Amino acid sequence: MGRKPRPTHLKVVTGEQRPSRINKEEPPVNQGLAVAPAWRSGRAAEIFDRISAILHGMGIASPDDGHALALCASRLEEVGILTIVAEDEGRTYTREGGLRSPCATRSCATPKACWQSSA
Repeated sequence: MGRKPRPTHLKVVTGEQRPSRINKEEPPVNQGLAVAPAWRSGRAAEIFDRISAILHGMGIASPDDGHALALCASRLEEVGILTIVAEDEGRTYTREGGLRSPCATRSCATPKACWQSSA
């Protein structure tokens, strides 16, 4: 398989002058801000715009990154929502015996022992 070839503009910048190594038919890189898909939520749109602006400021933004950035923004939104839920309700889960959570005293030697003692 091998390593991916470096883009032509990077070869030229680093001093490559051999014509056999310069791709004159290389497609141009799309420059500009990514366009967000319409399906994202309001908070995800804010995150999308912030990430897109950061990448644009770094000079690595591309309109081709829209769906990947939208997915990233949606996941970051979910992480924020679930973090709030975990902080408000604690880290718990349900199983056959009902709700299970760590013991309130936190006096167990290990977290595993804490979980086992609450069953």
